[in-house]
Amino acid sequence: MSEAKITFNLLGYWHLGSGAGAGAVADAVVARDDAGLPYIPGRAVKGLMRHAMTLACVEPREIVRWFGTFNQVGPNDDDPEVELESSRFETRPGALRFGSARLSSDWIAWARGSESGVRDAVVDSLLRHVASTAISKSGVAEGETLRVREVAVPMTLIAPVSCADGSDGGDWLERLRSSAPLVRELGSRRNRGYGRVAVEVK
Repeated sequence: MSEAKITFNLLGYWHLGSGAGAGAVADAVVARDDAGLPYIPGRAVKGLMRHAMTLACVEPREIVRWFGTFNQVGPNDDDPEVELESSRFETRPGALRFGSARLSSDWIAWARGSESGVRDAVVDSLLRHVASTAISKSGVAEGETLRVREVAVPMTLIAPVSCADGSDGGDWLERLRSSAPLVRELGSRRNRGYGRVAVEVK
């Protein structure tokens, strides 16, 4: 099985949400791995790289070969359960397998072996809280629009990728390597300058 590494060099604050909040502290918090560190889940890595290949005008059938097909069949009003169940078998997995993008193995080993108080203090230094609110045309903050978002500081995350179809790595690796620079932002609030990233495949 051929393998490579995808490096995500985050260039500014970024937010890839966990879907949860932190009570009065933040309305949205950053996704963290099992060591408590910010990370990019494998499914998000796959989506970013698929989008990059699409931007690079790679042949659709080749994209399907590497990434698989989408489950595009939705439920219907007559029998939604049967429709959804049958549509599961109409998808095809791709040959590429993407792992989550994480901080270095040294970081992960340290986080897992540290006392919780020390770990929490250091991990907190990797995060910031950014507040925003809606402003009316008259320049006054609108009521009940204050939102606090947890963001992560710039860092480098690395994701493994492998090919399971017996390929020697030439085709898919070259496609990923040439497409990767087209990923320039990730996560939420990209239209506000968050999530700027430089991606490289090695």
